[in-house]
Amino acid sequence: MRADLALVGFGNVARRFSRLIEERRDWLSLDYDLECRVVGIATRQHGALFKDAGLDAVALADAVESGGSLEDGSTGAADSFDVIRRLAQSIFKRRFIRVRIEPDFTLANDRLLVPVDELDRIFD
Repeated sequence: MRADLALVGFGNVARRFSRLIEERRDWLSLDYDLECRVVGIATRQHGALFKDAGLDAVALADAVESGGSLEDGSTGAADSFDVIRRLAQSIFKRRFIRVRIEPDFTLANDRLLVPVDELDRIFD
C-alpha cells in the first residue's frame, strides 16, 4: 500500500520525519507492505512544493538546513491550502475503479466482486 504524505510545516520535526521515512523504507515495506512518499511540502518561510511522483524530502531538508529554499524543479504550490488540495485531488483520481461485468462474474480492477446473479438480487 502506498501512503502519499503532505507536510505542512518543514521544521526540525518534519525534516527528521522525512529522514526517518527514508531510513526505515525497507522495514516499512517488508513488515507493513507500506510505501511512504512525501508528495507535498508547505512552509511559510521557504515556499511550497507539490509533485505527484514524490519529492526528495531528504534533499529538500538538507537544502533548507543550509539556508536554501524548497526548489527541486517540482511544481510550485501557492501555499499550504494548495498542497492539501492537490493531495486530495491526486488521491481522488486513484480511487476510480474499472468494473467489468462478465456472464458469470463481476471484476473490479481485475478482482472478483460478486457473481452476476448476486448483482441482480442486489439491484432488484
